[in-house]
Amino acid sequence: MSVEAGLIDPLDALHSERDPHVLRVGLVVPQSGALGITGPSAVDAALLAAHEINAAGVLGARSLGLVLIDAGRPPGDVATEVDLLCGAGAVDVLVGFHTSDVHRAIEAAVSGRTPYIFTPPHEGGPRLPGVVCTGVDPAHQLRDAVGPLTARHRLRRWALIGNDYIWPHAMHRAAERLIADTPGRIVFERLVAFGTVRATIEPLLDGLRAHRPDGLLLSLIGRDLVDFNRALRRAGLDRRLVRLSGALEENGLLAAGGDDTGGMYASMQSFATLADDRRL
Repeated sequence: MSVEAGLIDPLDALHSERDPHVLRVGLVVPQSGALGITGPSAVDAALLAAHEINAAGVLGARSLGLVLIDAGRPPGDVATEVDLLCGAGAVDVLVGFHTSDVHRAIEAAVSGRTPYIFTPPHEGGPRLPGVVCTGVDPAHQLRDAVGPLTARHRLRRWALIGNDYIWPHAMHRAAERLIADTPGRIVFERLVAFGTVRATIEPLLDGLRAHRPDGLLLSLIGRDLVDFNRALRRAGLDRRLVRLSGALEENGLLAAGGDDTGGMYASMQSFATLADDRRL
């Protein structure tokens, strides 16, 4: 049994002969689109995890193989390919790191047929049979951040800016409830389509200037979050705002050029928070 877990192309998975000693995991992660910036690290993390499982002999005589499925495409396209792979018996289980609109499409396609684990923060609510979420919902993601940040920085005026799909919608609703329990209030809110931050940045910046928030919840993802943070710095607004992001991770922070304001916070789970010496 090989301990190395290679990547299998979906077409190969469909048409090649199955090795009965390999448990195939459909790895549904973005290789394109708004979250494509996170794809390489997601694949690396999955390869490392599969290698450790194989090396430890967790599956006995079997080993893990990974079928890489691009989750950066439109939800219907991703769900169609996943449905085809599951229906053909080309994958045994699914693990996904992608947007919630893709998640819901996959859930509808495979529920009750193929086990499906979804790992990022999500919008909350019930799931169909066979679907497990390991991330947190908006209320849990924000509850330990909004109150303490409001108190520490004396925030009174909040702006909410996110992408226009199910997870930011839920984040904004949760933020509204939490902010209502503080001395603060929401003075500006906008949702923008994937990939449009560069084209809509001036109206967003103008809105921030006009409404003068001191706190900013960002529910933008991937490249849109990077573009926004870069533009905020160029406009000189980054030092006027305390930013809280539910989707900021190491790739996005690096691509945005880091932060030296001391006012950028993230509420997304990170390897650095794991109680494990290997976390870094």
